[in-house]
Amino acid sequence: MISPRLLPLTFLLLILFNHCSPVRTKKDPAGETPNPMGTEMTPDMGAQPPAPGGDAAEGLPVPALPEGTAPLDFAKIPEVPLLAVPVADVKAAVPLLGTETWYGVYVMNQKVGYMSNAWSVKDTPEGPRVLQVQQFHMEMNVLGGKKTMVISTTSTYDGAGEGALLEHVTLQTADHVKRTVTLRRQPDGSHQATVESVAAGQTPAPLQTYTPDRPLGGLSESDLAFSLTISRDPKTWNATRSWRARKFMSTEVTVAHEVGRVVSRSERRVDGKTRPFTVVETVSDNPKSRVVSVFNELGFIEVSKIGAIEMRREDKDKAAAGMGAEIDTGLSAVIPLPLGGTPAASITKLVLELNGPFPNPDFLNTHRYQLDTAKGKKLTLSVDTIDNLQKPDPATLPADVKKYLKSEPNVESDDPGVIKLAGQAVGGAKTPVEILRAVTLFVGDYVEDTLRSDVESARMVVQLRKGDCTEHSILATALFRALGFPARQVGGVGYVRMCGTDSCLEGLGYHAWTQVWVGRWIDVDPTWKQMPADVTHLMMGATDDMEWLESLGNLKITVLEKEVRK
Repeated sequence: MISPRLLPLTFLLLILFNHCSPVRTKKDPAGETPNPMGTEMTPDMGAQPPAPGGDAAEGLPVPALPEGTAPLDFAKIPEVPLLAVPVADVKAAVPLLGTETWYGVYVMNQKVGYMSNAWSVKDTPEGPRVLQVQQFHMEMNVLGGKKTMVISTTSTYDGAGEGALLEHVTLQTADHVKRTVTLRRQPDGSHQATVESVAAGQTPAPLQTYTPDRPLGGLSESDLAFSLTISRDPKTWNATRSWRARKFMSTEVTVAHEVGRVVSRSERRVDGKTRPFTVVETVSDNPKSRVVSVFNELGFIEVSKIGAIEMRREDKDKAAAGMGAEIDTGLSAVIPLPLGGTPAASITKLVLELNGPFPNPDFLNTHRYQLDTAKGKKLTLSVDTIDNLQKPDPATLPADVKKYLKSEPNVESDDPGVIKLAGQAVGGAKTPVEILRAVTLFVGDYVEDTLRSDVESARMVVQLRKGDCTEHSILATALFRALGFPARQVGGVGYVRMCGTDSCLEGLGYHAWTQVWVGRWIDVDPTWKQMPADVTHLMMGATDDMEWLESLGNLKITVLEKEVRK
């Protein structure tokens, strides 16, 4: 199966949120929108040639659901039987299926990274161990800046008995932060995870300990077990065609249930030979995501696709080459949306026609977002009002709201540093309106804008004080929770306008912000210092929902109606 396990959540989030407004470009809450990209745009920046790398191997099936095949319903995931390949069979498959495999990673046909995957068997005094080692490297040119990230993961399984997952270690290194997540099996069979983060030039943060919320699968449910299943004669699995696996997600320190479903099988002539290929749809419930992959007859993935993101099997030299070209994914991903010179801050309502893949997110803020799918997809956006806001009372909060009060990995609202900063942020503010405005503006000033930072933890942002929309919104979310306001980080697109010497590009760029509960949900944008956020903020998902990756590069939006404040 290929899913956020192989293209990790960190990788996917970074691709999504790499278009945030950078240095000194915050929108003025009361007036015109300045250049939110903070860079000169030359006339040809919006239309550049693809990076080296080319297309996937010629002749392969398209990594897409066949016409007439409905996507797997996320609600059906728990009903799918668990993958249960005998441990001895998986271990025996390592010499063939476990060989090191390399992939190039592309966004809108632009090379942004590569990854490798390898399996091995190691004899230890405690018994045989089966190891999976994955390496990820990403480089992206984004709005005049460059982001680099390196991730390595090692999973160690018991090579005998039930094939339990004994240890999983993820080391993530970005420009300013190193983060290590270590999961270990305990004597009673449960698992415990620790998170260690170090920001550049800072004292290491205290070690955090978490217990995953659901049981984990072992070697019988691993990627290798799935590859082995697909490589076998279809007669052995054709009656089932769908299998579920329980995987550890290091970014959120939680467990995802994933389903791999065979949707088609066909023969194609590739490299002068007629070969069978299997198309597999993989869906995950945490984060919600959908990937379609093409497997060859040996069980290796040839190509995987989620929206405009592709992973292509390549030899090692080709996979690691072709990055660093002067191609800007931030500009390429902007969805054109002319507003006719109307400042975004003066618009009170927009009615948009959506053409292309668009998720069905849990908006929560039902005043701002109203999606009509009766005839096509029409989304009505209305600016939030700030009348009659209420300070939350934890004793009376609905359960589905109260969960956004608790501290969790990356949103550490119970961290002493976060709590102290929350007190500074609120200052002398008393009313809900005053508190929301104070925190929103405080975060906008506290965090220095930069695209060269990838900090996925609120407590790290407190230390580092640098970041783009991701860091702004995750810190604001933690501060609001520390103050007793339910909050969550969300993402989507927001209106931006970039002008160069001879031309301008305006439209919706990918962005992240915060939703806060004050008797009802409202949207605030700490990056652009807006409370409430302007009406052009179009939410497409939360951090536990990656369905909207399918919209990247494939969504067109048209303005049907526009109302302006008089």
